[in-house]
Amino acid sequence: MSDIVNKEASSVGALFRDLRSYPQPRKSRLRDELRDYTRNVIDRSWPEQQRGIVPKEESHLMAKFIDDLLSFEPSNKSEEILHGEALYRLNSVIELQRSRLANVTTGIPTVFWWVVVIGAVIFVVLLAMLGMEIHVHLILGAAVSLFLGLVIFLIAAMDNPFRGQVSVGPDAFEAIYASLMKPNDAVSKSMAILIAKAAKYGAPRWRGETPSRARMSLAFISARPR
Repeated sequence: MSDIVNKEASSVGALFRDLRSYPQPRKSRLRDELRDYTRNVIDRSWPEQQRGIVPKEESHLMAKFIDDLLSFEPSNKSEEILHGEALYRLNSVIELQRSRLANVTTGIPTVFWWVVVIGAVIFVVLLAMLGMEIHVHLILGAAVSLFLGLVIFLIAAMDNPFRGQVSVGPDAFEAIYASLMKPNDAVSKSMAILIAKAAKYGAPRWRGETPSRARMSLAFISARPR
């Protein structure tokens, strides 16, 4: 199960890198949405998974990201190639996400527990049939029973891969977030604010005193003695 989580986190990181080639302001918006999704997986989804609950909020965030990405229309061949690569990464993320969520409520099949219990009973019965002194019999029986109990306890602890103390954690997602997404938080938000404010003013044009100052400079140059 840890392999699925590691591959999913790696795919999310690769998708985040692919988004850097998109034009603004869509690049900042898509990256912010994917960053929010990753942060939600770490902070909200994993605690729910450890309680045996299939998280739903991350699916809504991913659906929002998918809609925004699919609405992009490439304007040239280069953007078309980059968009195709991003869609390929997205399909990988979705497939691995579904595999992870499908294993939240799954566990070891019941027939496996029957085999373990019946095998332990048979082993104890065969041990009791051995002809040994009573103190040797008790020591050996206690050691074997302790070993069987530990094995059953370990199997039970690992029954659900996302539940209990012995479970898969969000370490892979935290590493991707810290190495790729977190350092860009402040820059991305500042750029998004700057782009939004610039869009309100429209195309650049001369305003204020700049033209008059230019005319005054030309007049001063023409009035200098030669």
